[in-house]
Formats: sequence, C-alpha cells, structure tokens
Amino acid sequence: MSFNWNDLLVLAVKLASPEDACVCKEACHRSSISRAYYSVFVQVRAKMRLVKGKNYDGSGCHGELLEDLKTMGTINSANLHAIMKTLKDYRVYADYKAKLPDPDSKSLADTQVAAANKALIYLKDLNT
Repeated sequence: MSFNWNDLLVLAVKLASPEDACVCKEACHRSSISRAYYSVFVQVRAKMRLVKGKNYDGSGCHGELLEDLKTMGTINSANLHAIMKTLKDYRVYADYKAKLPDPDSKSLADTQVAAANKALIYLKDLNT
C-alpha cells in the first residue's frame, strides 16, 4: 500500500491547532510548517518527474525542482514556484533556526498550511 502524501497536510493542519495538552505548541507549529512543505514537495516532485523525466532525488533536489518550476514558463508553474519557495524558506526556519521570522508561530503555521493547500490547486493544473 502506498502512502497518501496528502495525509502530511492533514497532520500539518492538526499540528497547527494542537490541543491544550500539547507540551510545546511552538514545536507543534514548527512541525506543521515542515509537514506542509513536504506534503507539497513530494507531490510536486512526482508530477515533475512526469513532466521533466527527472528523478529529483539526492543532494540539491529541492533547489533543482524549484529551478525547473521557475523555468517552465507557465502561470501555474510560476505560481507554484513562488509558493513552494516560500514554503521551503519557512520550512528551513522551522527545522533549523532557533528563532522564527514571525514570533506568532500559530499564525505562521496557519499561513503555511493555507499556502500548501493553494499550491496543490496549482499542481492539479500543471501541464503534463
């Protein structure tokens, strides 16, 4: 049975609004930001494998995927590139930086989940 990558986005939504019993809400929000990005990345990577015939695996694959989206020259690919770039940038903050660029981690998580949902809409219309 294959994994449904949309489930990462479902998890991101739940992590963005943790129950009061959550030990560290910022940790949940950071995880939400990261899961939102990866939900989109894996699905875009699968689609771009069909479009470009590349694997997008290994070192540099995230940047390579973004670059290919940028150079496709369609409105959907440009919009998807812009959203994914932002998702990736915030994912790096969430996973590696001690301070988030916005002290309101809940708002940041909610914004990234919304962006991920928007990216998936553009992905559906990405030319194959």
